[in-house]
Amino acid sequence: MHRNDEMSDRLSWEQHGYYIHLELVKESPNIVNYHTHGLLHSRGNPDFKITDPIDPFMAVSIFRELVELIDQGVGINPGMQIKDILTGLIIEISETNESDMLKITLSKSQLG
Repeated sequence: MHRNDEMSDRLSWEQHGYYIHLELVKESPNIVNYHTHGLLHSRGNPDFKITDPIDPFMAVSIFRELVELIDQGVGINPGMQIKDILTGLIIEISETNESDMLKITLSKSQLG
């Protein structure tokens, strides 16, 4: 990790109580690991992880919206589907093999 990244993480932690890591594999654009750090400590909620190859800005937006829901008192739990964060997409929450992490998966909503 670069010094600027560490400073940015620390600043985000101090201001927001969590920070976001966006890990991309340049050789394979279909492999990503976007995740948060600090939600368990600051909000009592597991951190979030996205491994779907989506735009990093979209991932940050999803994380921020989910944290906003937590701050509004909404519990984010495995099995939930959230439909009103991104138009045309459903955000599905599931467990991971990490006890302090929830996986975020995106699927298209069915128009009906």
